[in-house]
Amino acid sequence: MSLIINNLSVKLDHTKILKDLNLEVKSGEYLALLGPSGSGKTTFLKTLAGLIEKAEGDILLNQTSIMKKPSHSRPVSVVFQDLRLFPHYNVKENIAFPMKLKKMKDKEIDERVSSLLNDVRLQGFQASPIHKLSGGQQQRVALARALATEPQVLLLDEPFSGLDEPLRREMGQLVHNLHVKKNLVTILVTHDKREAVQFADRIAFLHNGDLVQIDCPKNVFDHPENEYVGNFFGQLNRLKVIEESRKDWLDMDANVKVKDYIGKKIFVRPIRVDVKKERKESSSNLILPAQLTHFIEYPEYVDLKFQLINSSEQWSVNILHQSLKDYKVGENYWLYVNHEDIVSFE
Repeated sequence: MSLIINNLSVKLDHTKILKDLNLEVKSGEYLALLGPSGSGKTTFLKTLAGLIEKAEGDILLNQTSIMKKPSHSRPVSVVFQDLRLFPHYNVKENIAFPMKLKKMKDKEIDERVSSLLNDVRLQGFQASPIHKLSGGQQQRVALARALATEPQVLLLDEPFSGLDEPLRREMGQLVHNLHVKKNLVTILVTHDKREAVQFADRIAFLHNGDLVQIDCPKNVFDHPENEYVGNFFGQLNRLKVIEESRKDWLDMDANVKVKDYIGKKIFVRPIRVDVKKERKESSSNLILPAQLTHFIEYPEYVDLKFQLINSSEQWSVNILHQSLKDYKVGENYWLYVNHEDIVSFE
């Protein structure tokens, strides 16, 4: 089973929101959809679910088009950011609602509600009013309701954005476990890069209605399609490589192709830079002299700030807290970068 999107376009109020998107998501695959606000992520999910009619192209599920099917006839469920639970229903009634629409028998509904509450770890909450549940518990009810009709495709539109960090991680793991258990096609819209990297098999990056890059998390991080995608996934050090400055501050191994970057901007992740006090022979392909100007201590790492010597650029290097004792502000160091960690965009 696979979900195939062919040349999908959506125009709303004379503005093209989605532009000829092509994508295939296989059964059991967890896809994270990232991009800036206004890039079309929610529109994309709504179109897949059949909630937006003014769409062109095709959507295939199991090699069969569902483009003309109304939302209630598609084996697709959505959990929106605002959850859209019925406040006047209790937990059981909320979860049972889509099953009642399909005219399932009461016994089957009761059995499935019980099973779903067990899946989302809310046993014994059948009669609880929605307004008395915590935010995390309401998230679980919304997830159970989305799974009630046994969909083949689960769409999640930033459902955990209002939760604190520990609960967000817990819910992310719960969703992933259910995704695996039920062998779903799952598409998660999120702004949380860690969440995407932790759970997704692939990341699709949507910008201005275009799918700019679709790849595994490691490749999106290490080999972004363009500078915008690169910056979205974390800080980038940048440097314009010019012939005149090579002898002053750019020390390169003669056996590598760093010279191919002359006239271009190169980019390096702060975690890909090694720092040494003394200039030593190294297999690194790019070696830059720099002065440590200051540092910022974050809970998980220290961000060292360097001013490149004979260049206006400032670079960041991320280190562990226990290594901070080896560095002094105002002193000069050498920054080492391997060729494979350099990114350049045409």
